[in-house]
Amino acid sequence: MRQRLIYIYNKLFASGSRPFAWGTKLLAPVRDSGCFILMMMVAYLTASLIVEYPNEHQVREFTQLLLGLYLYAAVLMLLPERWRPWLRGTGAVVMYVLCIVEVFLSLRFHMRISPSMLMLMGDTTAGESREFLTVILQAQETYIALGTYLGIGLVHIAVARWLKMGCNWLTTTLAALIVVGAVAGVPRWVERMESIVPYLLLDSSREAERCSESNFYSAPLRLVWSQKFYSLMIREADDMARHTREAKVDSCSFRCPKIVLIIGESYSKHHSQLYGYAMPTTPKQRRWMEEGRLVAFDDVVSPWNLTSNVFKDIMSTHSTDDEGNWTDGVLFPALFKAAGYKVDFLSNQFYADKQQSNCDVNGSFFLNRSDMNAMCFDHRSTQHFQTDGIFIRKELKPLKHADRELVIVHLYGQHMTYKDRAPFKEEQKPFHPADYQRKDLGKGDLQTLVDYDNACYYNDTIVSAVYEQFKDDDAIFVYLSDHGEYVYDGTEVRFGRTHNTAITPEMAHYEFEVPMVVFFTDKFRRLHPDVVFQVAEARHRPFSIDDLPHLLLGLAGIRSPHYSERHDILSTRYNAHRQRLLRGTTDYDELMKKQ
Repeated sequence: MRQRLIYIYNKLFASGSRPFAWGTKLLAPVRDSGCFILMMMVAYLTASLIVEYPNEHQVREFTQLLLGLYLYAAVLMLLPERWRPWLRGTGAVVMYVLCIVEVFLSLRFHMRISPSMLMLMGDTTAGESREFLTVILQAQETYIALGTYLGIGLVHIAVARWLKMGCNWLTTTLAALIVVGAVAGVPRWVERMESIVPYLLLDSSREAERCSESNFYSAPLRLVWSQKFYSLMIREADDMARHTREAKVDSCSFRCPKIVLIIGESYSKHHSQLYGYAMPTTPKQRRWMEEGRLVAFDDVVSPWNLTSNVFKDIMSTHSTDDEGNWTDGVLFPALFKAAGYKVDFLSNQFYADKQQSNCDVNGSFFLNRSDMNAMCFDHRSTQHFQTDGIFIRKELKPLKHADRELVIVHLYGQHMTYKDRAPFKEEQKPFHPADYQRKDLGKGDLQTLVDYDNACYYNDTIVSAVYEQFKDDDAIFVYLSDHGEYVYDGTEVRFGRTHNTAITPEMAHYEFEVPMVVFFTDKFRRLHPDVVFQVAEARHRPFSIDDLPHLLLGLAGIRSPHYSERHDILSTRYNAHRQRLLRGTTDYDELMKKQ
């Protein structure tokens, strides 16, 4: 039997067997680098199982990595034989080191290799680096990661020696299995490469964010993804820092001494009682509007349906209808600070932290840089809270105020998951499934809708809580949301947003139209009737929130080369016919004419 198997093997795969010469060539890269491929897969699987919960995606990622390693081995076959061990060794060291890093990060900090990690490393001082090194050397997670891969490395050496002893039938079987697995990964691998290669050629962090992290399925690829993303952020931040550093303020009248900007999250204006929604989701703001202390603007859009991109546009004086990039403007808080305002930025989303999401990093990297932070703010919040109520109590209430101040409050709002944004006890919830006549929705979908409306109601109490902190002051408030949200509206039975399809009129209606209200304290109404009148007169003007800096600069009476009256909705020179671009390409007003 043994002789027969050897005979069959020689006929099928031995060098020179003409009928199956293709098989010899196909298996050659694996026979040459089989141990390398096998142990790299073991290293990947070990890290994957530690860093992630086991799931069906890991099977597809396994075959994709197998194909990638096979192609690497095939390339090595084209090189002189004396080079191959060194290149295999280098590849193995890189994989082992990155897997050790990722396992350590997962066990110690619950994170993976990411742009956030690189950003934190870039912002670390020499003293902080020494402290961090001490933490690493004392952490048991370090030795778990090192011990795990030391063991895998020893197995790697043992397997390499064993295969050298001449187990032709075993190496052939292993090679055949690897080739079959690699072939299985071809379709998905090609699909991933179609995303990865263009990603490496991008020159904008906005575009980079659209490439899903899931395309980078191994530690080395995640490092490539992170480094590219980080380099784009650094370049953009450098450009913005240079322009902001050179910004000039000619004069300031302090027309409105206290300005409070409240930025909401994922708020569909079509679920706001102020805009005709049937459910009473904004009772406090509704009462203010009836009392004449709140004005709701009814034709406002956001340039993006993604928070990170919105933040760049609303923080920069550059407008989307102007040529150039957002970094061609300056950060408006820096103008306020230069003019003599105390500037506070309290955010329940954007803060320098190792566990920031990809989107959060891309929305705040330019604010978290030490030089930009110093130019823009006198005070920053530094942590995230589970609810906006706790956030207001912990961050806004203890805030030291000044006679002239700009306070920016960035809420977590109605960010998914909706039920977590409305921390009511069951008996305190204002809305329940029985209150809705939505027979088109299943039980789960209906509950999601109810959760969202409860979150809108809770958001109304948060806006009121912010008002309470300034109710005795000469203060004006501007509240708007970063973008809208589908919540079982229109013709589509779904919730959330869509990022990778063409914008339709319905999508623009629900995802890009946003609520914007301006309200005042009684003292402000008494002292500034002209401003109150201007706000009321402007409520029907079309507006895009990328022009928010010009509205705020106008309210403050700041005169600067960076202020544009044609972009200030309260100015008599406001250009109501400017293009309101969505995603930088789609004219909102022209799109809506197609309905």
